[in-house]
Amino acid sequence: MLLRRLVADGLGGGSLEFEPEGRVVRLAAAESVAEAAALWSAALDRSQSTAVAHRLGWSGPATVVAGDPADPALDGLRPSGVDRTVAPGGRTVTIELHLGLDPTLFSRFREAASREPRLASALASDPSLVVKVGWFLSLDRTWGAPSLLAIRLGDVPFETTGKDRPSFLAQLLPELGRRVQVTDPFAGPGELAARLLRAQGASDPRLRDGFAAVRRAASAPPFGLPSLELVDADGEVSLCFGPELRSHRRLGPSAVRRVAWLAAAHLGAADLLVIPEPVSDEEAAYFEAALEAPGAPVEQVVFA
Repeated sequence: MLLRRLVADGLGGGSLEFEPEGRVVRLAAAESVAEAAALWSAALDRSQSTAVAHRLGWSGPATVVAGDPADPALDGLRPSGVDRTVAPGGRTVTIELHLGLDPTLFSRFREAASREPRLASALASDPSLVVKVGWFLSLDRTWGAPSLLAIRLGDVPFETTGKDRPSFLAQLLPELGRRVQVTDPFAGPGELAARLLRAQGASDPRLRDGFAAVRRAASAPPFGLPSLELVDADGEVSLCFGPELRSHRRLGPSAVRRVAWLAAAHLGAADLLVIPEPVSDEEAAYFEAALEAPGAPVEQVVFA
């Protein structure tokens, strides 16, 4: 799927409207797009909510998942962290994405068209799938909950709650959330190393192949890092480089961030990858070539 349009209201930077021109986009406001995309993803795939809260600086030691397990909220948020993301005095953030259908999504809706004749005519017009979510905050900004506000295919809306809500949405919505991947420039190298180790030994061959792709790309131009190695010592996994197993500290944070970009592309199973950091022209060319390669790891990349 491709992002055709993003509209967000209630963020600290003001209203945001973004229509990417092409599949590789350099954007000064990439961090604002990253914030909006992360909140949108977590509203659809609730398993991401704590990670996204951490990325945005919302969470602290007291933050917990609370409420109905089927519709969870986050309690114990850090108001000062929320203040840096959400507009002053605001209690609602809304994000709407317009998405172009890929063959998998098209087939999903074509199957549903047998029960909903309006979908057949909508599919004939190359429609956007429009999904709007909201995050609602308490007055003191210590509590926040996501909600699906609207979903439609072209001009055909779907019920978001109640008995008329289509059954296929229960599986589709979390899948859509996982199709958007946002990197975190401040994520710890230990977390990245653990993710790579899980992929290296995964039973899923796609993840093992993804790890191998990360390792190859990290050592090749334009990244040109010494060979990526994982060292598990005393139960702690570390990123190391080269036959000497040099610590990531010796190569600096830029090396870790570049490995994180590659991991997000090759391990995340995402269609849209948002990297809210400056990417060199040579690195941008790598991602552009990757999009065109057979079995492309992602469909679209946005970076600063």
